[in-house]
Amino acid sequence: CFAETTTLGVRWQLVHRAVLERSTETSLIDEHKVGLKHATRPDGLSTAKAEMDDLANAGDHKQREQLRRQVEAKSEH
Repeated sequence: CFAETTTLGVRWQLVHRAVLERSTETSLIDEHKVGLKHATRPDGLSTAKAEMDDLANAGDHKQREQLRRQVEAKSEH
């Protein structure tokens, strides 16, 4: 790594990572295809979050937020 930098020292450490069980799906709302990530939490509850990259071209902030809420609410039913 010293061949790619002019630094005199490099720090590193090993870390552990826990990953939740997850799945994905695509939802269509108002002609917008939005990916949805489902995760199962340690307590057994499931959550769903919209893919933010899919919302990027959905208008202004207010429109993106409204679409995000619609997609996430649709997955709860």
